[in-house]
Amino acid sequence: MSIENTKGRIVNNLLLLYLIDKTNKEGNLEDNLKLQKLAFLSQKEFIERGLKGFSYNFFRWHKGPFSADVNNDLVLLKQMNFARWEDRIYLTEEGEALLNQCEVLFERNDAFLQIIDSIIKEYARFKPDEIKEKVYEMKVMVPKIRKSMLIREIPPKTLILYKPSKKRTRREFDINEGWLATLELIFDEEALELLKKAFGDAINGKIHAIAI
Repeated sequence: MSIENTKGRIVNNLLLLYLIDKTNKEGNLEDNLKLQKLAFLSQKEFIERGLKGFSYNFFRWHKGPFSADVNNDLVLLKQMNFARWEDRIYLTEEGEALLNQCEVLFERNDAFLQIIDSIIKEYARFKPDEIKEKVYEMKVMVPKIRKSMLIREIPPKTLILYKPSKKRTRREFDINEGWLATLELIFDEEALELLKKAFGDAINGKIHAIAI
């Protein structure tokens, strides 16, 4: 995976954690339908302002904008015990701790958080179906046909919002090599499991000194 793709995946996960946490502080994140719409609205606003934050492809699906990658990231966050989905989607103590550890990084990227905050402030208290209906009435420029259409009128499975390209953005989420290396390890599930196992083995005295 290229550095650019790795960075995009890490930024997606960080911003998704922030969005989940902020939504529950302002209202209630009942389900994935609501999460999908909030991520879509945030990315739409990023793109309109020339910012590269979320990097998802959204398609017009049965209940409006949908990204399979948002689903995949939510599954990853659950598997890594950063998030839970029971009666609602929320962060675990580990997820909250990770956000706190990234406070300096978030401060450096406050422009992105302000946009998410404004979206959450407007929509956090709406029920999932209410947000769905509001999004249906929004217009987007459909990429392939270069035509502005109401989302409700766009044919199913049509790409309606794409990953922003570096050429078309004036500012990206700022994350240096040190943060990138640290967070790449944290969000790499396989590496994390190996670390946990190694740590457990060390505690149990299973690691032996290697002669050099």
